[in-house]
This record gives sequence, C-alpha cells and structure tokens, in this order.
Amino acid sequence: MDFCLDVPMTLPTFITRSFPEPKSTNTAPVASTSKVEIAEVWGYLEPLVPGPKVHRINLINHRVDIGRGEENYVKFDSRAVSKAHATIQWNGRSDWMSVVTITDHNTTNGTFVDGAKVEGINVRRLFDGCSVFFGCLVPVVGEEEDYRYTFHHAFGRSKNESVFRYYIVGDRLGGGLHGHVHRCMERSTGQMFAVKTAWAEDGMDTVACAGQEAMALMSLEHINVVLLQEVFFHMTGNTVDIVLEYVDGPNLDTLLRRNRLSENQAKELSFQLCRGVAYIHEALISHGDLKLDNVLVTLDYRPRIKIIDFGLARVQNSYNMFPIITDHIFTAPESQPQGRTEKPIYGRMSRKWDDWGLGCIIFNLLASRHPFIPEFIQEAYPFDPRKDKIEWDVLQYNSEAAQDLMRKLLVVDPAVRIGSSETLKHAWLAGHRPYHVSFDEIDFSSEPVEAVIGEGMDPNPPRALVSEPVQRDVRRLRSGRVVPVN
Repeated sequence: MDFCLDVPMTLPTFITRSFPEPKSTNTAPVASTSKVEIAEVWGYLEPLVPGPKVHRINLINHRVDIGRGEENYVKFDSRAVSKAHATIQWNGRSDWMSVVTITDHNTTNGTFVDGAKVEGINVRRLFDGCSVFFGCLVPVVGEEEDYRYTFHHAFGRSKNESVFRYYIVGDRLGGGLHGHVHRCMERSTGQMFAVKTAWAEDGMDTVACAGQEAMALMSLEHINVVLLQEVFFHMTGNTVDIVLEYVDGPNLDTLLRRNRLSENQAKELSFQLCRGVAYIHEALISHGDLKLDNVLVTLDYRPRIKIIDFGLARVQNSYNMFPIITDHIFTAPESQPQGRTEKPIYGRMSRKWDDWGLGCIIFNLLASRHPFIPEFIQEAYPFDPRKDKIEWDVLQYNSEAAQDLMRKLLVVDPAVRIGSSETLKHAWLAGHRPYHVSFDEIDFSSEPVEAVIGEGMDPNPPRALVSEPVQRDVRRLRSGRVVPVN
C-alpha cells in the first residue's frame, strides 16, 4: 500500500538537545539546504562508509525527501537510487511520543531498515540505532558511493520496547476491521487505558489504518475526541499498538437501541459532536468514517461525547495511506457512482463527507432511526438520490430549528451542504450551554443488546428463512430504530 506525501517543510523550534558535531567539516547533504535557516537537528544519518560525496546527513526539517532527482532535499548520485526514492518524516515531538517514519516510494531497488525491505504498506518506523540502506542491501558493484547509514534520534521509545513493558493488558472491549481493543492498566500509575492492536495477519490495510489513526490523533487534543496516550510501532511493521484514553460508556448505536432521547438530550449530544468535528476540521483532518459506532459516551454525571476510530482519516499537509472508502449508510452520497458512466470520487475525500455523516448521526439522535431505509435490507449502502429518499416526516414532532438543521446537513450536493463549524452557529445549537442537561433516566449500559439477531447468527439471513415478524425487526434494527428486548 502506498502513501501520499505532501508535507510542507516546517522546522522544529523547540529542540533542546543537540547532536555532537560530525568529524567531517562538510555537514550538509549533497542537495542544497538553502531552505533551512536554523541549524538545530532532530536526528541524523551516519554513513557506514563515508566518502567524498557521502557525509553525515543532518535531519532538520520535519520532512526530508531523498532520491536522485533535483527536487529532493537530499540528492544521491547513484543509479541504484530512484528519482524519488524515500521520505523520512518526524512528527515534531521531543519526548517519548516522538515518532519517525520512512516511506519507500515503490522503488525498484528498495529501501531497507535493519536488513528488511520496506514493502507492503511501504512505511516503517525508525528508531535510534536502526540501519537504513538506500537502493541496496550490500554495496553496489561499480558504484563509488555507498548509501548505507545508521539512523540516530534523541527522543522516543527504543526499538526493543513493547506495550507490555509499560501496560498490563486485560479484557477485550471490542474490535472490527481496523483492530482489536483491550482494556489495559499503566504499570507505573495504575491508570486505565484502552490499547488498540492491529496485526498484519488481519490484512495490511489494518496496519496501515492503525498508523493513519496514530498520525491523525497525534495532532488532536480536545474534550470530545478520544485522547492518544502513546503508540508502539513494531520493528517488523506487522503490528501497531495504540494506547488511548479509556471511555467507560457505550457507543451511540448501543445507547439509541436502549433509549429514546428527548430533543433537549439530542441537542446536548449533537452540540458536543458538532464541536468535536469542527475542531477536527480546523486541524485540517477529515475523519472519514463518522457513524454511530464511532462515537462513545462517557458515564459522567453529565456525559461527554468522544469521537473515536480515525483509521480512515485524511490529514491535510501530511502523508496519508492510499484511500480506503467506506461503504455504509453513513457514507456521503458523493463517494459512490451516481450513474453508469460515472466513477466514485475515490481519493478526493473531503470534510464534506464528515458533514453528511454528522447529519445522519444527529437525525438518529432526534428520531432513533436512520434518515432513509435502503431498498434492500441486506445491502446497507450509502444514500443514492436516484432510489432513496430522506423520510423527513419522522421529524414532525421535533422543533422547526432542529428540522431546518437536518435539511441543511443532509444535502446531496456537497457544495450546498453546511459544514460542522456552521452547525454551531445554527439557531438550534447557537448559545447552547453544554453539560447542563439531565440524563438521569437514560440507560447507559454498554453490554450488547439481546435483540433479534443473536451473537454468532448470520446478520444477513436469506429472506425465505426468516419469518415476516423477524424481517420487520431486522428492518428496524438496520434502520436505526430501537429493537425491543425481551
């Protein structure tokens, strides 16, 4: 899986530790460094075999492009190195959360970290002491230069450390396509966290999504967004452990299956959700998978919304994995083909996608059901304006302001659809005071609902094998309505 790299060359301004001066007086890489105005470095590549054109490479910018082309910050003059060969990137942290990654741009001769070729998702984490070879695993015959280096970095975890050294991992909380989540306790403090683990055995997309989630959460810190504690990238590239804030309550899907909210309660949760999404968008990040399952509610006296699962997020001005497009009833209609000759807008996900998902979630909070019911219950596809329609009549008992917000969010044309920041200025939410609404009568149990579809049963049984009453309950379940519990 490839990654797209478009990070501007920004400079760290808070480095407190400098590296020793190199033996050679020529510390600059072969390529011009005229863009750099300060001399602080956050890491460096020390050549195994120094030569006339092979010196220590000081890493100053957050992003360092390496290759044979003139546009690279570090230029290697070797036929074994591709024009755009690799990119080293640092997340800017100067503590144990510091993360450095190297991405290989599908090169012919490859990039090697500690003797292993960077392939699969094309990205590896670099730790202090890692060997990094460009274009060769052994010296190339006939080449004067030897582009094999040792990477050095002053911050972050060591490459031999794992999550188990710092945390006691306990019971499983849940999981899905993008990883498995367990409760864990920090050994030094006894504080509870959640660890989300992704294994390559579940598919390389799983590991890529975990890396994408970690990179997105590193730049987010908000009361309505799950907080990242730290992340462990295993050297093999086959496992990623993300330690997250532990949220003790249910997701919105479970909450709405057990309860019917008043409009005031729906407004409270909607306000927090819109505020969180607006913050994410202000950070130039698109969540990419907003739905009921990806919004948790705390068990506080005044509950708090927590947005989770950033595995499909897109981070503007950063590197992103090749887009994986969601395909469910919360996905924006513009992501799918709207005609036989049209193609899905893959690779062009925008924050407008989140705004559609936001509208669907708020509709569920108001009506305890989804805005539309798919034509075929077994195929919970995104809204298709040619076949589906929003069932506005179910909102008839809600205020006009709430209905108006829904009509401005659930708009097929993304150019007309209002954004998350605009929702906070809308008459329904403007001036709302959060954490002043009572939820005393609400059941916040997070255990699975014993509904029609039991654990281990096929969620898509053939219609001929299902009685009509059960079919009605399946339709209600898939449409977001509350299913009665016997």
